[in-house]
Amino acid sequence: MDINLESKYLEELGKGDHKAFDMLYIQYSPRLKHFLTGFIKNRDEASDMTQDIFYKIWTNRETISKVDSFKAYLFRMARNMIYDYYEHSLIEELPAKRAKKVDLRRSDRRRTLRQGAIAAH
Repeated sequence: MDINLESKYLEELGKGDHKAFDMLYIQYSPRLKHFLTGFIKNRDEASDMTQDIFYKIWTNRETISKVDSFKAYLFRMARNMIYDYYEHSLIEELPAKRAKKVDLRRSDRRRTLRQGAIAAH
């Protein structure tokens, strides 16, 4: 998307313009869903996560309209949601793995996720 057009949509989004939101959704939701599916390997969950992200964008539209790069902001939100997804998964698996003394420090999880992502590409 053209940076000037994106800036215009963000400005209008900050004012509560539904059409601007729709245009950003149409432009970015397919790529965002594909990105999320690549990490979590579950299309339904990726669809739900995409909807959650755009819901947060709408509810925080006044502050999001001031970001420099919407695309970077959007994919940062997705990355954080992936971390939360795996953190939740690890916590659910903890009782089964407690005997193995799993280290659940956030920095270790992020390093592991990044290494997995690099190996996948």
